Amino acid sequence: MGWFQKLTGALGIMPAQNALMGGTTSFDAGSWNTRELEGWWPSLLSADDEALDARDTLVARARDLYRNHPVIHGAVNKIADAVIGSRVMLDAKPTHDLLGRDIDWALEWSLTAEAEFKVWAYGPGHECDVAREASFGQIMRTALITRIVDGETILVIRNKSRGPRRYTTCIELIDTDRLSNPNGAADNMKLPNGNTIYGGIEYAPDGEPVAYHIRVKHPMQINTQGDSFRWVRIARFSTTGKPQVVHSFRKHRA
Repeated sequence: MGWFQKLTGALGIMPAQNALMGGTTSFDAGSWNTRELEGWWPSLLSADDEALDARDTLVARARDLYRNHPVIHGAVNKIADAVIGSRVMLDAKPTHDLLGRDIDWALEWSLTAEAEFKVWAYGPGHECDVAREASFGQIMRTALITRIVDGETILVIRNKSRGPRRYTTCIELIDTDRLSNPNGAADNMKLPNGNTIYGGIEYAPDGEPVAYHIRVKHPMQINTQGDSFRWVRIARFSTTGKPQVVHSFRKHRA
């Protein structure tokens, strides 16, 4: 017995044997007949199937923990306090060289844009919110908490006529449960326009998300007059290229 075999034996390390030499696999982690691994047979699924298969159960449990566990509730709120605080402000810095402008124009434009943003985001009319209930900072705080707890957050950029009001652009924060396939359609189904749908997201043939299908009301909300069984298709970008949907999540797999 060589020195390496003596050392590994003394340390209790048993190298995996090659299948051609009477072993099972080339790696310990791939063994099927060890006491530690013989009952561990996770499914090998696509990233979408892994996420969507258990999505509702995972999100419901995460929300329950956030509501009822003081440590988890406090930790999430602490992150929101650290990242968002009381408000999010605009720091406008246009690339004036690329635009063919001088530094004086850039400074003047920045001051004007920041002043307009402050009025839109934190004015008494809450014009940044489609429901006119929250400031921009409050919307971002809720969006971040949703992103942490649900694993994703969805914002729709609306244009809402407000009569004599100064601004029409506003934000609608969407409950992630409302993003779903219309009428319970199967995932990966081919649509008449040639796109496919998966978890309420419509994909072009090259895999680009091009539209989102949103229920009008939450599926478990009562007295919705049938709105929980109606969907609205919102294109990711308008015909002019303006973003209409912001879907924030962390991608772990290709």
